Amino acid sequence: MSTLIIPVTIIRATLLSAFIMLVSGCQILSTAENDTNTEYSYYGSYYLWIKSLNDEELVKEINAQQVKESEGDQTAEYHLLLLHSLPNSPIHNPYIAKAKLNQQALIQEAQTQFNVGDLAFIVMLRDQLNQQLLMLNKLINKEKTNTENKKQLAVQQQSIEALEQRSQKLQQQIEQLKKIESSISDHGTTL
Repeated sequence: MSTLIIPVTIIRATLLSAFIMLVSGCQILSTAENDTNTEYSYYGSYYLWIKSLNDEELVKEINAQQVKESEGDQTAEYHLLLLHSLPNSPIHNPYIAKAKLNQQALIQEAQTQFNVGDLAFIVMLRDQLNQQLLMLNKLINKEKTNTENKKQLAVQQQSIEALEQRSQKLQQQIEQLKKIESSISDHGTTL
């Protein structure tokens, strides 16, 4: 009988150890899951939400955020920044969005208060705005060059037209001189 008691005690101890390990493992997994939840991007989700709004809803959201910003709500500053960066927004302006993003207070706050997901989203937005502004500046420069080229072309076209008119006048004068010469020749032979 004592031989049966030893294996049962060993089995109980083994089962108890396994149970403790399973419970510990679940706690470790739930801690790991909580860590990934802190990487959730609130501002990324907000951007996706405003991207889904129609024009009327966007205007309402803009007005609501402007009121909140005037009341000192700092979250509204970020919301307006995102609304300025949204291409279909009535207040879309990447220059204003970039200026707001570059404010030193916002950058410092982002680095200290944002979770990893929001910080990654804000850094990505800054990079995207930089690229967009570079492209806009290139486009503006090309448009300026194009406008200058059009002006030069118009000036050259006017010069060509003036030269053509001058050429026609000279051609007419040559024809008149030929007629005069012919007339003089005709009168000179009859004498």
